[in-house]
Amino acid sequence: MTIQSNIKGLKDLKETYDEIYSSDEIKETEAFYKWIAGKFNINGSNKKFLDIGCGTGAQLMVMEAAGILDTFGVDISGKGIEIARMNVNGSRLAIANAEEMPFKDGSFNYIANLGSLEHFIHPDKAVREISRMVTADGQAIIMVPNVFYYKDIWAAYKTGNRLYRNQSHEIFATLKEWKNLFEENGLSITKTVKYNGISKSFVKQWFKDLLIPLTLSYHFVFICRKR
Repeated sequence: MTIQSNIKGLKDLKETYDEIYSSDEIKETEAFYKWIAGKFNINGSNKKFLDIGCGTGAQLMVMEAAGILDTFGVDISGKGIEIARMNVNGSRLAIANAEEMPFKDGSFNYIANLGSLEHFIHPDKAVREISRMVTADGQAIIMVPNVFYYKDIWAAYKTGNRLYRNQSHEIFATLKEWKNLFEENGLSITKTVKYNGISKSFVKQWFKDLLIPLTLSYHFVFICRKR
């Protein structure tokens, strides 16, 4: 795995994201969060959903709108949680370290961790926590970046260098390396989906889906179960 970092530890990471959230929400489009919600096989009532690295609550807002889940969100940033409290309606929020979560085994039917695992100090510990907290028949959806993103490859070909996509501490890995990390730490992958943004143009989206292979995609979305 490739790591870009100027972070020395958990305290630095927390302070960095408090500073970021003071001026930037760091979020995708609403279409993205609806797309992710559609990847969960949600059925029945009295089910619990946890967003790890919830930031300002964008995914929670979409999950709340479905009206059938008991929703929770955690983030290392107190500033992020402060903003999330203003955005969400019924979700329970807490400041927490994803590597040591304050929940019992099998607490959640559905868990999301979207674009944040790569910023953790010890992602293997966080994956073990996800495996521990998800129910035996539950789902976890994790989105992580690709070290061989096709635009990086093109930039390296043209300039001899890759694009800069860093948020102070970020881990990049191949499809296989991410799979190994999840499977070695308690998760079983049921499906892997590529993510290269969601275009407003149907035609543009169709071409991206057709032409960009999974192995060269911007991000991987892993749909997982407990091993």
